[in-house]
Amino acid sequence: MIKILVLVRRYRSDQSEADEHDYDYNKKVLNYLQKKFNSILVKYDLITNYKSYLKWEPNHIVFLGFDSKFLKIQTIFKKSKFSIWAKCYSSFIKNEYKHFYDNLDYIFDSCYFNNFKNKDNYHYLPTAIHKTFKNKFLKRIYLSFFKKKIIAQSKNADIIFSGSPRFNRDDNYRQKLINILIKRGIKILICAPKKLWIKSNFKIDADYEKNLSFASHNYWAIKEQYENSKFVLDLPWLDTIIPDLEKNFDPQFALGWNVFRSGFYGSNLITYDCEMNRNIGLNEENCNFYKSNIENLNYLGEELEHIIKSADVNKSQNKKNNLKNLFIQNHTYEKRWNYIIEKISN
Repeated sequence: MIKILVLVRRYRSDQSEADEHDYDYNKKVLNYLQKKFNSILVKYDLITNYKSYLKWEPNHIVFLGFDSKFLKIQTIFKKSKFSIWAKCYSSFIKNEYKHFYDNLDYIFDSCYFNNFKNKDNYHYLPTAIHKTFKNKFLKRIYLSFFKKKIIAQSKNADIIFSGSPRFNRDDNYRQKLINILIKRGIKILICAPKKLWIKSNFKIDADYEKNLSFASHNYWAIKEQYENSKFVLDLPWLDTIIPDLEKNFDPQFALGWNVFRSGFYGSNLITYDCEMNRNIGLNEENCNFYKSNIENLNYLGEELEHIIKSADVNKSQNKKNNLKNLFIQNHTYEKRWNYIIEKISN
């Protein structure tokens, strides 16, 4: 019997179907897999409770997310093997943590951009979807009040965008691109807390205000919006600034939640054509690619306008069906944890 201890750096729940740190749903998945494998015992707990497992003597400890406290734990559990599943880039580049990574048996990295490609124990493992996810009761009640309106808003818009204005970036590319699109007559529904966008000094020309609206529930996109939208726009240039990527306007650092949520609910997805996206199975049969990056937003705006205005309804429905099947079959947290357990158990 193999004893596996998963230590989590923080408690978080009720955020998103795509949240790799959802404490409750990760625990459900691991409990299910424990029954499936039969030859493993899995304990799942917060890092602060690690002392409770000293006498249990786990064969393998998996760290979920990075925390500097993990270095101490490596020295205490002398008989255990160690692995991590996290966005590893920001911790690995710091000299004080390189020894930690050298002492890992497996590295499961959700960053597409990485420093581990030459390591035999490295595995790229992006985030995924909790396929049985439901918001907690109070949030479900709150969202239910807006259900009819947000469905109507989604159907009325040409495109929905679920995301923040990216405060860590100086280029304001999202604000600028949305202004370009609404001036081209594209109706956009932003699904995000409105105050975030106002805080970013997001301003639009009064003549085009009719083409922009914010989701009435003042929240990120939910199932009904993904399912009822004409298009969902994905902009993978994130807040993490990597100089080697930025100089080429390359977004291939890590996949965001929006791609996984769009896929799980079978949206008509528009995203950037790059290896990171194709790596998870995106192609011309299940989504719409744009080729322009954010170096020239006018070119990108023209390309997005063409995709939206030239869409074929029947082809769009086929793409949505194909996308949903791809994510249900290949990109669930059950699949991800199954992969980790199989690797560390061999």
